[in-house]
Amino acid sequence: MASTFKRTDSLGRTSYQVKIRRAGQPAVSRTFPSKALAQQWAIEQEHAAARGTMVNPGLARSTTIGVLMRRYLAEVTPTKKGASQEAGHMQPLLRSKLPAYTPATLTPAAVREFRDARLKEAAPSTVNRQLNLLSHVLQHARKEWGIGTGLTNPVSEVSRPKNGPARDRRLSHGEEERLLQACDASRGGYLREVVLFAIETGMRQAELVGMRWELVDLDRCTARLLDTKNGEARTVPLSKAAVGLLETRKAAGKGRGAVWPDVTTEAVKQSFQRACERAGIEGLRFHDLRHEATSRFFEKGLNVMEAAAVTGHKDLRMLKRYTHLDASKLASKLG
Repeated sequence: MASTFKRTDSLGRTSYQVKIRRAGQPAVSRTFPSKALAQQWAIEQEHAAARGTMVNPGLARSTTIGVLMRRYLAEVTPTKKGASQEAGHMQPLLRSKLPAYTPATLTPAAVREFRDARLKEAAPSTVNRQLNLLSHVLQHARKEWGIGTGLTNPVSEVSRPKNGPARDRRLSHGEEERLLQACDASRGGYLREVVLFAIETGMRQAELVGMRWELVDLDRCTARLLDTKNGEARTVPLSKAAVGLLETRKAAGKGRGAVWPDVTTEAVKQSFQRACERAGIEGLRFHDLRHEATSRFFEKGLNVMEAAAVTGHKDLRMLKRYTHLDASKLASKLG
């Protein structure tokens, strides 16, 4: 039930306060400079209450963005496959001025200030991911927590920086041999096999680490992946070289449970970086081996759909980004 009260301050200025009380809900109030605006808002709130969408607007003015970010990190981020990466992207947001704002006070100007400051420290693609994350926090708070309902998302009013060119890093002449030699000197004795298997299959790092023997069929030359980035299981065909690597591991008594037991993605990442340093190779990431593998698939004659079936790409535009053919090998086809 809405009630409107006329107020007059010490300077003789008039305002109108609306109070809405409903059973089982806290009272909601708001003040307006005119009676017409007050009555319009009261009607809107009554309609919202009838639909079950009425919220306390005070939450949008009292709950800080920092509180929302930390709640999002605790409740939403852990449910995602890229939880650790998202948690990392949240840190610059938490260190900025943005957490001091509330959904009601956050402005596009404040978001632009964050964007411009971050562009001095990080790549445009990284800044875009962090702006997307901020937008998701605000959207989730509005839809799921009832904080900020009716407010516009200021992130949507901010221009995004243009992403840099897609990476096209491939192994240059002699780098593969030097890299494999450096891998031989790595602790654990698994890195050479993992690198070669990545080049042969195009699997992502997490997919490699998560492989299990019960899902490998050496007779049919396939490996089944249940936990992939896009959330869909897929069966990866294995080349003779990939099968040979697995057969060697199996013959060595390592044919049960995880294919690479006690190996984590972080361990692979750090070992790979150290191997590159020992080999004197600059600017190479483990994920670039997926670029290399995909390009080799096309150079072997696979068409787009065949390559996508191996790599698991659902968006063929993304597949194109990962494909950088060796011009010299293309030239040999031209005659």
